[in-house]
Amino acid sequence: LSEALDVHSNSVRNHVAALGEAGLVDVVVEPPSGRGRPAHRFVVTVAAEAMLAVERAGTTGGGAEYRALAEAFARHLATQAGAKHEARAVGELWGGQVMATRGSKARSAGGVRRAVLSLLSDLGFAPTPDNAAPEAAMDGKAPATGAEAGSDVVLLRACPLLESAQKNPDVICSVHLGLVAGARRALGAADGTVGLEPFAQPGACRLTLPA
Repeated sequence: LSEALDVHSNSVRNHVAALGEAGLVDVVVEPPSGRGRPAHRFVVTVAAEAMLAVERAGTTGGGAEYRALAEAFARHLATQAGAKHEARAVGELWGGQVMATRGSKARSAGGVRRAVLSLLSDLGFAPTPDNAAPEAAMDGKAPATGAEAGSDVVLLRACPLLESAQKNPDVICSVHLGLVAGARRALGAADGTVGLEPFAQPGACRLTLPA
């Protein structure tokens, strides 16, 4: 790192230590080999990957970064205990930060519910009201009217990570649930409970999205 950044190694150590205290870098101690202290390696944490994806999403639209982030979660968490809880927690962080990049106009355009539906539509979930015909979302976009009104239930008729979600639903679907919850919280919505039932019916997951 010192050579790549053209910075003194002591400065690099201080910065890496600060990243570690912030939860953005983990230290891995190598097995002892020969004389002297074991070597240390530094790896980027899942939380840091989420923050990087949010930064890139602000300039690229977020599609590729979203997929890369979720795939990283699946690989990192699928075999670990507490995967659902951690995936949702970081998904909430990500959702809040993504919504923050959209600014205050996201809510003023039609309220919290519409702002969240717009986010889901942009990410490729094709949200539609529970009583809508499947054809309403064939183009991958949310209807201009209707999805944000009436029942709290919204059907997600597409998934940008369908294959990964089928393989690791506890991880991927928990990220999606956290994304929605975090986005709502960032917009000041504290009432109601968000729920997600993966593959609730053929071709759709069922999202409970309070107004």
